[in-house]
Amino acid sequence: MRVATCLLLLSLVLVFLALRGRAAPTGWEDFLSGCSRPGARNDSRIRAFLKRHPGPLVEGDRVIFLYQDRKARQVEVGGDFTGWTRWEPARRLAQGSLFYLELPGVPPEARLEYRFRVDGREVVDPRNPLRVDNGVGGENSVLAMPGYVPVLPPETPLRGRLQAHDLPVPDGGGIRRVVVYTPAGGSEGPWPSLYIHDGTEYRQRAGLARVAEELFSQGRMQPAVLVFVDPLDRFREYDRNPGFTREMVESIVPFVDENYPTRRASAWRGVMGASMGGLISWHLGVTHPEVFGRVASQSGAFAHRPVHGSEATSASPRLRKLYLDVGLFDLSHPQEPSFLQASRELAGALHEQGLDLLYREFPGGHSWTAWRDQLPILLEFLFPARREGSRQGLEGQAPIPQTDFMKD
Repeated sequence: MRVATCLLLLSLVLVFLALRGRAAPTGWEDFLSGCSRPGARNDSRIRAFLKRHPGPLVEGDRVIFLYQDRKARQVEVGGDFTGWTRWEPARRLAQGSLFYLELPGVPPEARLEYRFRVDGREVVDPRNPLRVDNGVGGENSVLAMPGYVPVLPPETPLRGRLQAHDLPVPDGGGIRRVVVYTPAGGSEGPWPSLYIHDGTEYRQRAGLARVAEELFSQGRMQPAVLVFVDPLDRFREYDRNPGFTREMVESIVPFVDENYPTRRASAWRGVMGASMGGLISWHLGVTHPEVFGRVASQSGAFAHRPVHGSEATSASPRLRKLYLDVGLFDLSHPQEPSFLQASRELAGALHEQGLDLLYREFPGGHSWTAWRDQLPILLEFLFPARREGSRQGLEGQAPIPQTDFMKD
């Protein structure tokens, strides 16, 4: 009798556990299956599931975006994974309040930004606390896959010096803000120099000076003068504009060389930028290799302004180093090649020319966070800590003016 009673109790426990497992599914497929059963109490099931899974649900390389709204008629999802040019319709679960979109094949190290569009109105994910104003398209929600490791610039004060200069633009074109960073120990120059387009964005959003200074301290990058140049009319100037090109070559570079201990040979002078800034950096390098011997382009806008074959083959071998990167989820446009496709084509054209080229594709999109995460590799490649030739003497170098630090 006791044995029968024990077996009965054991059976009841197993039934209870099975029913409990059905009521609280642990995986996406189990959840969908439970919601499709006749008579299922989906409202309580959905509440329990969403409570356990804030933000997007990640299962292996599959991401499920979830949005709950009883009043919504149509929910769509867009972001880096759509090139920010299309919206993917989300499915409504069993005519209920939950909408979902499955995204397969996401790399384990990916970081993606996204938004929902609810009945035509764009909103961030209300269930995801990870948000960022990336400086490109406003505030977005962030999906960080389990293998994503961000580059976080140190929060300690810079050891080097930042100085701001307001330089007159030639021919009465206004005033351009240029901020120059010099490494700690101003008497130790001359140093290489790196000119950075969208200077304020790279300095504040990407923390480039802090990343570089950390690389200096780790012995991975040569200390360098960093020249942060701000645009006045970004899309006009960075679209291979002749006036801006002359200003960089004939005004800004001479000013820096005259006032800071820089190495004057083009082999020790670099230029870099992102998107349209990457396009003008490439243009400056291939049209003026006698000035800029090292070039870095992040997500260069080569899809909008294609590089002609003659431009890629005639000038590029004269460059000392060339760095190109692009996101696997970078921008795309219906009538143009994607940024990824255009960058691949350019890298392919450069591959056989004997250039010291580093081309990289990263699992991210078109944002300052994505570009910041590539900076250690980019900067170490452009100016590695190992010796690359004899140093120029200090003759003719003007001292650094003694002014207050500028807060980074």
